[in-house]
Amino acid sequence: MKKILIKIFLILTILFSFWAVSNIYAADTSIVQVSAKIPGWNCIYNAEDRVYDCEIWRWFGAFMYLMWEMLKYITFLAGLFSVLALVIGWMMYSMWWANENLKTTAKTYMEKSLIWLVLLLLSWTILYMLAPWVYV
Repeated sequence: MKKILIKIFLILTILFSFWAVSNIYAADTSIVQVSAKIPGWNCIYNAEDRVYDCEIWRWFGAFMYLMWEMLKYITFLAGLFSVLALVIGWMMYSMWWANENLKTTAKTYMEKSLIWLVLLLLSWTILYMLAPWVYV
């Protein structure tokens, strides 16, 4: 019974978020500076400016805003955990004299956290190359 109530509460929270934010985009708007065609939208190519003019539906503005905020929050948490993993790896590496296995474990730990940190910093560029409509 608790699981059902929690699921209903989460669904209602998401639906309320759409309703609350949808007042920002009260009417259909035209997005001018879109460099790639957005799937599912009514996009018309503007040859003069070399961009697509796309119409956005009223409810989709709330969805875009919510996804953008979730993306920023998840990116922040991933960066925080990556830096934390780097610090923990450095602490493990500085204690290699106590246990020789810590040295190799710490090196791999720090390598992986650095790779994830670089990917995280490049994620905005990668996302813009794959889906430029996210930044509209």
